[in-house]
Amino acid sequence: MFNFILQSAKKFVYGVQNGYMITVSEEGNFKRISVGTAFAENDARKDEITEFIRSTLKKEIYLASLAITPSYVDMKLSNRFGIFDKMAAFLDALTAKLKELGVPGADTCWYCSNSFSAGAADALVIDGAVVNMHSGCIESYNRKLDEVSNEFKSEKKNYGKGAIGAVIGGIIGSIPWVIVYLLGYMVWILGLITGFAAKKGYELMGGRPGKYKVWIVVPIIIICVLLATYAGMMIGINNELRDMDIELTFSELNELALLAFEEDSDFRSGVLKDGFFGLVCALASVYGIFSESKKENRGNIPDVSRLEA
Repeated sequence: MFNFILQSAKKFVYGVQNGYMITVSEEGNFKRISVGTAFAENDARKDEITEFIRSTLKKEIYLASLAITPSYVDMKLSNRFGIFDKMAAFLDALTAKLKELGVPGADTCWYCSNSFSAGAADALVIDGAVVNMHSGCIESYNRKLDEVSNEFKSEKKNYGKGAIGAVIGGIIGSIPWVIVYLLGYMVWILGLITGFAAKKGYELMGGRPGKYKVWIVVPIIIICVLLATYAGMMIGINNELRDMDIELTFSELNELALLAFEEDSDFRSGVLKDGFFGLVCALASVYGIFSESKKENRGNIPDVSRLEA
């Protein structure tokens, strides 16, 4: 178990181990661990720490995500049986490595990189991670966040361009789906490509982050998956008719496809199954935008509050 005393807050527990502030919380099926540090933006030690974490956890614990910010190292670990003992051993190793590299910990304000005098440290919670700061630095940091927030709110949001990008990306991402469909297979996981491409298209075309991003990208993904399923169905039927030397106009082909969908239960079941599972995969690929939207709506500004023990 942990060799330091964990104090309880509303949504997490925290404490200092080996000179570093540790925050532990639950996020879905994962344990989230944050280790308070003080890094410069281009600190070369980040790469070494990243490699150390990945190599250390590789055999023992599944590492779902890893991020190193200026104020803390953030990790999500699979929540499996015996995780606490493994986490404790891992934190011993990680804090020892941080000390070896000379990375500042709980005795240093990450914002100004200066050490604390006796009793001068205040605790701040940044996106759920507890870090120590000077009281004056907290005030300065909050003012800076307010400035960024006001600048974000004054920006013109290019939702229109983003929507166009999502449509283009969704169409491009649907092409592999249609091709594989025509080869006589249905690989539902290809829906992941459609979803990812639509989201990426939105971002590349300058679509602004925020609450409307979800309501733009998701409907476009749904439409693209349905159109890809329809296109694959139509082209597949047309190819079968051509093998029988039957040529139909698009209107005639559409009527035949609709008739087959209405009257042939096996055909209808297959089409609905393909569309449904493809849609599930496509939406799964952009699931993150739902959790991102709240933060993006603030301009990716972190959620900050003073620690209430």
